[in-house]
Amino acid sequence: MQEIIVNTVLVTLLINLFYLITIGIVSLLLYIGLLIRIATRRIKKIHLERAIRFFTIVSVVPAYPVHTFVLFVV
Repeated sequence: MQEIIVNTVLVTLLINLFYLITIGIVSLLLYIGLLIRIATRRIKKIHLERAIRFFTIVSVVPAYPVHTFVLFVV
């Protein structure tokens, strides 16, 4: 029984790691594009705030279920 829990936690952590690396690379590229648009003054402030809010949610929210699972199961 304990082996199943350990294996489940390891698989979940690997999936989370892969997801965060993938989202991290995509977010980095999008942030670079956002900075270029800011530098050329082609972006409005409201769009900038929406983009930053979206990137923050996408990169932070998926980690919560995994950490909760690890805390309560292990």
